[in-house]
Amino acid sequence: MIQPKYFFQCDRFKKVTSDDVDVFLEDQANINTKKTTEGDLKLFMAFLQSEGEQRFPEFILPSELNLHISHFTLSVREKKR
Repeated sequence: MIQPKYFFQCDRFKKVTSDDVDVFLEDQANINTKKTTEGDLKLFMAFLQSEGEQRFPEFILPSELNLHISHFTLSVREKKR
């Protein structure tokens, strides 16, 4: 019986760990996306403060946070240039 060619090329692939994958994904992350996300979070935090909310989003109950996010989404405007 003849085996397919790919059975003979097993040395072509190196062993990859979960850590290797995590490092690869982090390295591939778009820097602009990170900056945009940081800017969006900063804007949302400013909105929370304007509404009198002093807690960080991670400390707000999900039901309250949903309301804040809804209000933010409906009220935020494009930045004037």
